[in-house]
Amino acid sequence: MPDDLAVLSVLADPTRRALLGKLRGKLLPVGELARQMPISRPAVSQHLKILKDAQLVREHRQGTRHYFGLDAVGFAGLREYADWMWQEALNAFATYVAEQTSNTKKRRDTKKATGTKRAEDTKKLRETKKPGDTKGPEETRKTRDTKKRRVVLAQARKRKER
Repeated sequence: MPDDLAVLSVLADPTRRALLGKLRGKLLPVGELARQMPISRPAVSQHLKILKDAQLVREHRQGTRHYFGLDAVGFAGLREYADWMWQEALNAFATYVAEQTSNTKKRRDTKKATGTKRAEDTKKLRETKKPGDTKGPEETRKTRDTKKRRVVLAQARKRKER
């Protein structure tokens, strides 16, 4: 098959794709194709020549008439190229998913290790609590935050009254 990118550029033209669609499953003469298209017969012939050079259509001559149909060999090559591209994309995606899964597992393991360390630290803090203490470190922080909020609210009320 000719250069894969050249074939893709041939398929980029909407008129050529329309011609290929009309040739699906049947042989048609150039005149019939030209009647079905909004372009002139010479333009249809030029597009068919380009498709033929790309090995996407084949020509059959019967007397003075030229019949065109799809070329299975050319499309088989195009199909191989498309399959190869998709396989490459799927392999890249599988590698990406594997990396993401591995990174997620590493983060979970790190969080578990960190969580265990935090639990041990909290346990040590509880154990070091003085016998006369009625509040732990968490309760002391909450009380301090509540006092700060009260002071801020009181200051806001005073400003509002002025």
